[in-house]
Amino acid sequence: VGSEMCIRDRSNDETNSISIYLFTNVPEIQHLFQDNMQNLEKLIRSSTVISLVRSSLDPSKPNHEDYLYIAGKMNNTCTLILSGEMTIQSSKEGSGFSSGVTKGPWSILGVDALIQEEGTYIPDFSAYISSDRIRFLSMSCFKDVLSTSDSIVSLNKFMSSNSRFTVSYTHLRAHET
Repeated sequence: VGSEMCIRDRSNDETNSISIYLFTNVPEIQHLFQDNMQNLEKLIRSSTVISLVRSSLDPSKPNHEDYLYIAGKMNNTCTLILSGEMTIQSSKEGSGFSSGVTKGPWSILGVDALIQEEGTYIPDFSAYISSDRIRFLSMSCFKDVLSTSDSIVSLNKFMSSNSRFTVSYTHLRAHET
């Protein structure tokens, strides 16, 4: 399956909406950014919006490529679902997720990746694409705000190091002010 990248400007309204939603509804984000919305907006502007198509024809039997999180495997990203659905699998008591729960738009996964040291976040759940398509914001506090050419290099490194992302993805860049 081929991949395609399109770089477009993200509107200030979209960035503001996502920032307000995250700050209002996610206690870890509130604690991490406290009263500094500018840093939260900087994180969102530097983050990648990825669109994927589920590779499995049967949503109840996901292929390995359909997993964004695998329990026990290190992951540096926090995911905000913008459209589509993911199914969460967890066998661990107290993980905050029940096995087989479907999460849709405005659900957030892996928020601990933003508050732990890079390379130390290991999810206690697995999550796979259960809708035909999904679009999500992939955030990491360990990214710098990059120039457009650096963003392309960084995104290509991300995509090549995560071979399960073999379909269409989009990187949106903030308006320069």
